[in-house]
Amino acid sequence: MTLPAVNSLPSIDTILATLQRGGVVITATQRLARHLIQQVSIRQSEVIEKPAILSIESWLIETWSQIEEVSENPRRMLSTAEASELWRRVIEDHTATERSFSLLQSESAAQLAARCRVALKTHCASMAYERNRRLFQSEIDTKNFLAWLDVFDARLVRERWLLLEDTYEIIAKDSAYKVSEVLFLSEEAPGPALSEALHQHFEKCTWHHSKALDEQLETHAFETRSDELIAAARWGKSAYDAGLSAVIILTDYQQDRAELEQYLRQQFAVDGQSFTQLPVNFSRGIELSKTPMYRDFLLLLRLLIGSVSREDILALIRSPFFYWSNQADKATLIRALFASEEKQFSLPKVLSQLNLIAPNSGLSEALNWIRIERVVASKQSSSRWCELLSEFLSKTGWPGAAALDSVEYQQYEQFADVLESIAVNPLDNETFPFVRFVEKLNYALVQRIFQPQTESSSLQVMFLRDTFGLPFDSVRVVGAVSQALPGTLQHLSLIPWQICRDYNIRSVFEQETELISRNLLGRLNEQAAVTLSFSMVVDGLETLPSRFCAEPRQIMTDRSQYSNEVSLPLEELLDDTGCEAITPLAQKGGVGLLEDQALCPLKAHLKHRLGVSALREGQIGLSAGERGALLHAALFHTFEALSSSEHLSLAAAHQQATIVTNSVDKALSSIKSQTRDRVGLEIIDLERNRLKSAVLRWIEIESKRTIPFEVIAREVSHEWEMHGMSLSFKVDRVDQLPDGGRVIIDYKSKAGNSLGDWTRTPIKAPQLPCYSEVIDDVVAVAVASVTGDKAGYRPIGAAMGVRSDAAAQKEMDEKAGLTWAELKRQWRDELDRLVADFIRGSAVATPSAKACRYCDYAAVCRAKVQDSGDDGEDADETAND
Repeated sequence: MTLPAVNSLPSIDTILATLQRGGVVITATQRLARHLIQQVSIRQSEVIEKPAILSIESWLIETWSQIEEVSENPRRMLSTAEASELWRRVIEDHTATERSFSLLQSESAAQLAARCRVALKTHCASMAYERNRRLFQSEIDTKNFLAWLDVFDARLVRERWLLLEDTYEIIAKDSAYKVSEVLFLSEEAPGPALSEALHQHFEKCTWHHSKALDEQLETHAFETRSDELIAAARWGKSAYDAGLSAVIILTDYQQDRAELEQYLRQQFAVDGQSFTQLPVNFSRGIELSKTPMYRDFLLLLRLLIGSVSREDILALIRSPFFYWSNQADKATLIRALFASEEKQFSLPKVLSQLNLIAPNSGLSEALNWIRIERVVASKQSSSRWCELLSEFLSKTGWPGAAALDSVEYQQYEQFADVLESIAVNPLDNETFPFVRFVEKLNYALVQRIFQPQTESSSLQVMFLRDTFGLPFDSVRVVGAVSQALPGTLQHLSLIPWQICRDYNIRSVFEQETELISRNLLGRLNEQAAVTLSFSMVVDGLETLPSRFCAEPRQIMTDRSQYSNEVSLPLEELLDDTGCEAITPLAQKGGVGLLEDQALCPLKAHLKHRLGVSALREGQIGLSAGERGALLHAALFHTFEALSSSEHLSLAAAHQQATIVTNSVDKALSSIKSQTRDRVGLEIIDLERNRLKSAVLRWIEIESKRTIPFEVIAREVSHEWEMHGMSLSFKVDRVDQLPDGGRVIIDYKSKAGNSLGDWTRTPIKAPQLPCYSEVIDDVVAVAVASVTGDKAGYRPIGAAMGVRSDAAAQKEMDEKAGLTWAELKRQWRDELDRLVADFIRGSAVATPSAKACRYCDYAAVCRAKVQDSGDDGEDADETAND
């Protein structure tokens, strides 16, 4: 049974006449119902207490409620959240008992199943017919859906529950008397169930829809989506200034709203935090779960039941909605957590650091309370969980109500309603675990759409279907590409295609989507000039204009207002000297400070004087620093047993292997427990094998030294002072040669210096020269490259019995032209200069491939250096000593 159709919406006079005759006006949207009520109140001389103008949802609920009032066994209508919960339970139980397979997760399946049930009910597709049931057996998903539907409907009957789509049949059967007439306003044709309900309830029914668009509309084409949105914002500001009732229609509302709002704020010169000052009304709000206030406390709940990422822990600690007795504790806590190099953070890890750094913070108090009370491990009723959550959040200080702005306060006011919706859920008669409660809470916040209460404005931002029946003076449609306009089809994949055809479920057919869009645009075009726009490229792909577009005219957008570039002449300030350091100074950083000062004074100033450093990145396995420390430890223990060339020569191969194995095991035993937990035993076993191989190979290289030596010092601490600044450091190893001369050795995983870095000025490698200042009788220094294809020594100074001695002597005699004594004096002068420059506050940027390779300060100096990856190893003969 269909309703008589009129291809125009009724005028206010027609609506008034209908109301005066005792008729009813039913609209497809609540927005149109409010608008018509407002217009009627303006035109009507006599006050109508409650004009009979309702949205279809309101009419169904009101009419059904009247029927239920006289029923001996009234039924309860489930909310959307309650229905979704019931669907999810039915689906999960079916999957568990039948061991059925579906590509859909339970939550997605619940949403899709709910849409499919609505389609079946509104099109009177009964599952009591055997033929229909057979059609559902063709595919696994449709077969599963039929099983879900049977259980779902049986539960509704047993509990005397129902959903909104069930009211059509009730109204059609139980209407006690007929009202005179109804005007049904909708671009979408009423389905069979609605048509039957209206016919049974009203003596006369008329369906009004708009006249379809019969022409193509003016179209503007833009190079990018941002250009298109900028143009829309400028158009909106111009229409607002002209006093026009204007609307910007977004075909992809969710994607484009935030960016458009940003450009509108720039046009209206409204600060991003002044939410209520922007004179624009947005037709659709955002999920409450996505607002910062609720997003942050959901992050906290996720930490309670599992672990959170580095990005999440940053957001949680930086959140302004929790109490902190000392705001500086936030930065300290972040650094402490990130120093562990964990990628995920668990509750015990976070809580241990909180108790050390910020024991008086709201988070520390709340997390300790929930751990001591063992709340997460318990099972509670819905109402009790809501009470515990409120107590927990109050201990955190959430949401810091004293500092909330007007919009945040509006969001907070909805919290009690959200908890009540969970507490009164009829599905939850028993206790359940905390994880399930968090799922319920998250779903309730997702379903709750927040729309800030702002003053009415003449400029609106809407989705196309939201404009139905509303008057505008000027219209602009953004995103008029073929895949977005007329729009996407409704996906009802759990219903067999034959059922959709037999019962004419129109929403799955392209013609229906096009007709609705054509009707909506047709009405808008009757009232005002409509301009469509689209961007020619989206996400790197070329687009096609919508079928409603006329020949597009390409528009170039002036982005100067939105550019980060400054058009005024820049004043250059030379600021390469900081404040002078106060001496005496016990400076942290060891000889790494001198290395940084030699490579780039700006880097040394930022890192060692100002204490600026990046957060440690998360590691899956051992970091390069951790592996280097283990290598040093393994060598330390190895040369405790093999302390001279004589011991090396006397030890057989199997004895050397045993010594190395024991040394590696001692090194690995020093790994901290938190590092062991992070990397796992498999990674440690791999590192054990790597260390054994590297150290055994190094023992072989040491055995080939032609000059006898004795290891006289390992990892000995020293302190060095110059110009009132003292540095503390450890020297990896010192060997003594037969003539009493000493060789300083520094272990490296990979050679990073050329010989010229020691002999030329300015010096580039001051570490070993600094070591030579605190140890007597030094005749040579050497870098020991222990791992890699070029393992071996890189020495400078007297011969130490390795193949690269010749290259060192050549560097001294031919290239540098220096004796050892002259080279040491040159080193002392260079060290003097480096220390003096650091104390003076020198902060000159000297970018190079080597200086910039592992630098965290590119955002400060903005140097862009091409890293060739060449450390200069090939300049000297160093490999395989």
